[in-house]
Amino acid sequence: MNQKNCSKTSRSSIFKMAESEGESREGKRAETIYVTGSARLPDSVTESVGVKNMQMGWEVNTENNKVTDVLCTLTLYELLPKSFLFSLFVGYSLGDGIEGKVNEIDSRCQISFKKSLIACVEDTYNNFLKYLKRSKQ
Repeated sequence: MNQKNCSKTSRSSIFKMAESEGESREGKRAETIYVTGSARLPDSVTESVGVKNMQMGWEVNTENNKVTDVLCTLTLYELLPKSFLFSLFVGYSLGDGIEGKVNEIDSRCQISFKKSLIACVEDTYNNFLKYLKRSKQ
């Protein structure tokens, strides 16, 4: 199979996988929300990439509070691999709190902006909690 066909197959498989992951037990598309957070970056990172803040966003299934997708501005600058963020968050239930994920970041990340990453995760989680509070009113 040539590379062009392989790319088409991979994209097709990814879309099918995403569709099946987004379906609830009844076969309907699960409801999701998108929450974001931000944190200031250290001067050393700001100088190299030209931005002062990082942002993170989570797509969250509202039926089970599990993260279904994650985005971060630092993946654009190749400072943080998207696969690393996926391994941390996709499939994680935010109902379990964020302290375990903060500890995991602390032990797995050896980066100059670790404190900023943790602050961004905590801000995103706090915005999720604000959403939950508003949605119950």
